[in-house]
Amino acid sequence: MSLDFTTLYVVILSNTLLMLIVWSAIYVAYDRLPAARWWVAACATTAIGGGVLATEAFFKTLVPIYLGNGLVIFGFCLYWVGVREFLGRRLPWPEVFAISGSAMAVLIVPTFVEAQPGARNLIYAICQSAPLLAATVDLHLSKERHAGSRLAEAGFALGILVHFVELTSNLLQQADLMARQTYALVEPAVVLLVIFSGMLWNFGLVLMVTDRLYSALRRQAFQDELTGLPNRRALESNLEALMDEAEATGQHFSLMIVDLDRFKEVNDNHGHAAGDACLVHVARTIRANLGPTDILARTGGDEFTILVPGQDDAETTIVGQRLLDTARANPFVWHQHALPATLSIGCATWRPGASAKALGSAADAALYMAKTRGRDRFAIAPLRMMLLADQPDDADIVPSSV
Repeated sequence: MSLDFTTLYVVILSNTLLMLIVWSAIYVAYDRLPAARWWVAACATTAIGGGVLATEAFFKTLVPIYLGNGLVIFGFCLYWVGVREFLGRRLPWPEVFAISGSAMAVLIVPTFVEAQPGARNLIYAICQSAPLLAATVDLHLSKERHAGSRLAEAGFALGILVHFVELTSNLLQQADLMARQTYALVEPAVVLLVIFSGMLWNFGLVLMVTDRLYSALRRQAFQDELTGLPNRRALESNLEALMDEAEATGQHFSLMIVDLDRFKEVNDNHGHAAGDACLVHVARTIRANLGPTDILARTGGDEFTILVPGQDDAETTIVGQRLLDTARANPFVWHQHALPATLSIGCATWRPGASAKALGSAADAALYMAKTRGRDRFAIAPLRMMLLADQPDDADIVPSSV
């Protein structure tokens, strides 16, 4: 069976329509995914181009081939636009119009002036492969090197290869350098590879979208929206891992609960916008004065928790005092008014055999001591306080402040 370009695109049409439905559903379901609109447009344009190509059998003119392939070239360019949008890069509209416009201009002579199928097929192959090559390069150079990007990259690369296999087989057959029987065997394989490459890059793009959405959901689950810090759930996970390591190595670590003094007055006197800005200010101040391995999380309204690996009581006291001094020296400024943003800090250092619940409760009790002694202070829980706190119950790993 011999398949020409028209038959090739008729076969591809059904697969393109299927992906059009898939991308349309994704675009409707996830309105914050602008790249999907370009992939919807790419599928629609390619499907229309395939439909126009299919009408060539009913007309004694090459106009359907000229217009249909022009639409397919533009559709492939839209796939590239979607990739660039997804990666957050400049949309390549000048390049897209240059590729599409050049193709349509150059194709006029071998299509209508002097029929040259070989030259026409060469131009088609180059112009259809150019945006696929550009998309492949963009994906290869991107930081998102996960399964979806690799799959899409492989699909685009295979699409380029298949286009030139198709071109080569056509040129060899027209030059009588390939037997008709051989050509009849090559063409069905090419059709299957074209369909497979299109499915491969589309499924790769779908997987990229899935990975992006999963990452966003994970950030929402483990990150505080206001400050960008890890939240309570993330802190509990880190605390469990740190305790496992401490049990195995015997290395101490400290848990510090930090509370913003008189935060309610900021909210009451200046509004919640000021309160939110104050929390962001405090979070940045604390983070700037911690080490690279220290973990800072927001675990309540005006409460932060810090995990300090490898520190004993004396070393943690130095860290706590540095935080107090920095907070005093850096008041929160709201509408040109400097508002005090001092801290009260309670700390407990892990001892062999201590539970996470006991560690958190002891730090919480130390925070209460700092508050009752006048605020703007650092208090560290003695060992006996941790032993008293280590009672078996179902309390949270990181209890809220007293």
